[in-house]
Amino acid sequence: MLRTLQSRFALSHLLPVLLVIPLIGLAALYLVETRYFLDRLASELVVQGSLIAELIQGDAQLWNDPQAAAQLVARLQPNLQARLMLLDRSGHLLSSSLVSDESRVGQVITSPVVADARNGAPAWQSIYSTGLHEQIVDVALPAFNRQAQVIGIVRLSHRMSEARAELSTLRWVLVAPFLVGIVVAIGLALFLANSLAQPLLRLRYAMAHWNIQQPPEPITEHGPEQIRALIAQFNLMASQLHELEGGRRRLLASIIHELGRPIGAIKLAAQYLVEYYTDDPATTKEMIVDIDEQTDHLQTMLDDLVLLANSSESQFGLDIQQVDVAPILKTQVDLLALKVAAKKIALVCQIVPNLPRAAVDPTRFAQIISNLLDNAGKYTPAEGRVTLTASVADVVAEATAKAVHRQMLAIEISDTGPGIPPAEQEKIFQFFYRSSNSSADVQQGMGIGLALARQLAEAQGGQLIVRSRPGNGATFVLYAPLA
Repeated sequence: MLRTLQSRFALSHLLPVLLVIPLIGLAALYLVETRYFLDRLASELVVQGSLIAELIQGDAQLWNDPQAAAQLVARLQPNLQARLMLLDRSGHLLSSSLVSDESRVGQVITSPVVADARNGAPAWQSIYSTGLHEQIVDVALPAFNRQAQVIGIVRLSHRMSEARAELSTLRWVLVAPFLVGIVVAIGLALFLANSLAQPLLRLRYAMAHWNIQQPPEPITEHGPEQIRALIAQFNLMASQLHELEGGRRRLLASIIHELGRPIGAIKLAAQYLVEYYTDDPATTKEMIVDIDEQTDHLQTMLDDLVLLANSSESQFGLDIQQVDVAPILKTQVDLLALKVAAKKIALVCQIVPNLPRAAVDPTRFAQIISNLLDNAGKYTPAEGRVTLTASVADVVAEATAKAVHRQMLAIEISDTGPGIPPAEQEKIFQFFYRSSNSSADVQQGMGIGLALARQLAEAQGGQLIVRSRPGNGATFVLYAPLA
């Protein structure tokens, strides 16, 4: 039976389908049911609780008035599927969306997640609830005042029975494709076993061993005309996918991550304005400013994406001019002052008198400075310092067998942030690179800003370098040619 290539071809396709895929399916069902689904449900509850805590953490009266807490719970409950509890900082129940909890108002809730939240740490667990009489996912998050003190606790509890109904549907969604795939694979394997031979075996081997991270090796075109055309198309497709897939995935993930933050902030601010715009003019103004800043952030990301698309084609469209850069530098420093006003960062701008003009594109030059200043402001802690200096420096460039000295405009931007480890000082100029050394409170971008800044600097005949020691801040130096 196994003497012919066709029979071995069929068996080689049927054995993985009949043995491996069911095992993979069972393993996938187990992981989805025991790990992914439970973690996802807890994550959703944490996100909901965080939004509620951020929305009401500034209302000191609510955390001392059970009636006000009950009114808030009544407004929020229609939008929630989970039980909502509000507790004061000592763990006393202020209000609950569950009617049977009314008799417990004023009592201390002794749940372990509540104890963690009282200490300032969000927590979740899966336990059996005597109040709900079933297994639940329990989440508790602390609410802080402006002095970073815990003033209350938001607790969300979701019934596992509701989740299991969704899980049952998900189980069938996973099982049905596996069953259909097995039946279809058997039919196709039997059909192809009778009609295909060596050329398709080579193609299958190449596909099975194709690593998209490595440049693909072209498959020799052999066999009938249709199969040769298929192999030629596969060779072309493999080469194109190798070039596009890696960048596409990283960029897509970064775009989703980066767009989510400003959109969420704008949405939250808009909800607040709809509800309270006439009651608190100061906070209303702050929300409007935040919406404006987040919109500017979105525009900056779009500009970077346009540049990224142009950089892949080496088409920056530069307009080199003789530019007085001092006004550009001062304008960018003023813009940074508005962005970091809440952090009370000291900004120092030192420009030497009679600074020579530079041969640069003014728009792209301003974009480089804006990117470097934004990075400095982002990584500088509160009450830190960002310094910008502009002068003329003697730059050494290697040419043939001897060093050539050349005067260039030098813009140095220094911060008092955590610094950059030596091993990462070149990697930060690579597209999509994200530092593993950043603190948790620093929001990393899409990983294209510094890479674009260096490409723009070099496209204008300049350089962009970094000097840093961990713990002592970082200094980015932009060299631009003089006019």
